[in-house]
This record gives sequence, C-alpha cells and structure tokens, in this order.
Amino acid sequence: MSRYQPPKMSRSRTNYFKHKRRRRHVVIVLCSIAIIAVAVAGTRSLLRSFPSNEKTLSAPSSSVVNKKVATPQKATTIDKSSWQLRLVNNTHPLPENFTVQTSIVAGHRFDSRAAPFLQKLISDCNAQGHHLLICSAYRSISYQTSLFKTEIQKAEQNGASDAVQTAATVVAKPGTSEHNLGLAVDFGSTGNQLCDESFGNTPEGQWLMQNAYKYGFILRYPKGKEDITKIIYEPWHYRYIGTAAAKEMQGKNICLEEYVGQA
Repeated sequence: MSRYQPPKMSRSRTNYFKHKRRRRHVVIVLCSIAIIAVAVAGTRSLLRSFPSNEKTLSAPSSSVVNKKVATPQKATTIDKSSWQLRLVNNTHPLPENFTVQTSIVAGHRFDSRAAPFLQKLISDCNAQGHHLLICSAYRSISYQTSLFKTEIQKAEQNGASDAVQTAATVVAKPGTSEHNLGLAVDFGSTGNQLCDESFGNTPEGQWLMQNAYKYGFILRYPKGKEDITKIIYEPWHYRYIGTAAAKEMQGKNICLEEYVGQA
C-alpha cells in the first residue's frame, strides 16, 4: 500500500505566503521602532522638566549669601530744651509762677511724669537686698527758704566771711533748687540718712552710682565738677533727666551744665 503524499502547492501560492510573512515582520519591526522612539522622546521631555543636578546642587553665589541689607538706624534726637533737661541753678532760677504736678513715691512728692521711673529705681535696688529710701524730693519755695536761712545761720556760727555765699554752696537759694523743680531726690538708706559724703560709701550709694542712669537719673553734683556746678559733691542728690540723656552723660562723665551747654 503506498504512503499518502500531500498535494504540492504551486510556486505562485508559495511565494504569496512568503511575501505575507515578510510584510508581517516589517510591520512588527516598524511598530517596535515607533514604540522605542516614543519612549525615548518622552524620557527626554521628562528630564528637561527638571533642573540638572549641577544646577540643583550648586551653591548660591557669594553675592546672595554674604549680602546683608543694612537696616537704617534712627538717630536718637534729644531735645535739650525739654522739661526733663531744664537747668535750674543760681543763674537759671525758676519763674515765680512755676508749678508742677506731683505724685507720691515712697511718701514723698515727685514730678508725676518721672514718678514711675523713681518708683522702679527704688524697687529694683531694694529687690537686690538694699534698703534705699527717700529723704527729700519736691520742696516748695517757702520750705526751700527756711532751709537756706538755716544754712546761713550755720555758716555765721562757723565764722564764714560771706555766710550767704557759703550757704549757697550747700543749699540752693529759693527758686534755684532742683527740688523746687520736682525732679530732684535726696536718697538715704535705713542705716544712713545723714545726706553727707558718707552715703556714697554705702551699698545703696554704690548701687546708685552704677545703675541710676538706667532709670534716667544722674548724680547731679559729682566730685570734680564743683567749679562748674558751684555745688559741693553730693552723692545723695540725684536728678531725673530721662534715660537717653542719662546714658549719654554717664558715658561722657559730664554734668548737666556741660551737657546742655551752659557750663
């Protein structure tokens, strides 16, 4: 029995199938190329949307890092004709009609505008273990007159050739005292209320010399300025002039007459 032999395809049919397979391969290859091209183009576009590593990691220029914007500083302008800097002495007396509104601080009257600073000074000093107190603050003209007369009598008893002039170096003439102005205060302590040079050696006197200016007060009649102030050294006598002026005077070691240009 003879084996089955499949019919042979004609040559034209065979060529047809070969051509069809080639076309399919070409289509597949072209599609693959197109897909790869689209992927590459998308990747490049994505990379372009981000900064490069070099730009991201580069340090800011020194002109940006080191440049500091200067903040304008306001110059502190002190009006030397203001109420707290009013000069009162033998050549600058108060007018007869002078008045001042006062408040009570530690049992004494003081200019109401400066009273809170005086209260703060005393509170802070005593909070550090001291015993600062006020011996005298605002005085009326009449009371100043009685004090001056008493000092004249003392000078006469001590044989002074000019009792009035001698008294004026210790107690200001009525109307020429800062106590009449309401901005002066005589300090003492529980252990020293003598109002003499010994107060400067007390812990309270030392504290005032180092800290009073922070509260707007100055030692009004310092040692070494007697020829200018015409008043003896009084470590117990302080005057309110405002914190800005007090700080400047403290730094320059000058008295009020020098500061306001009336020395």
